[in-house]
Amino acid sequence: MMGYGWLGGCCFGIGFMNMWIVGLVFIVITFGLVYFLLKLLSRGGISHKMPTARETLNVRFAKGEISKKEFEQMKKDLEN
Repeated sequence: MMGYGWLGGCCFGIGFMNMWIVGLVFIVITFGLVYFLLKLLSRGGISHKMPTARETLNVRFAKGEISKKEFEQMKKDLEN
């Protein structure tokens, strides 16, 4: 059996010793695709934007952290 290489020419000419490289490339590509798919899907999910000053003021008033007088004054300050 001359001319067939190591192990009788298996692995479509790539060679048995280089199959780990093909496996590694396959794993890297698979994880890369999964990462980008999850990244793409997460864009449509919960928004991670910071609340505006007005939204923070409304929340503080709703929680009772500030009085109505303080709320009105701060709201007025934000509008100017």
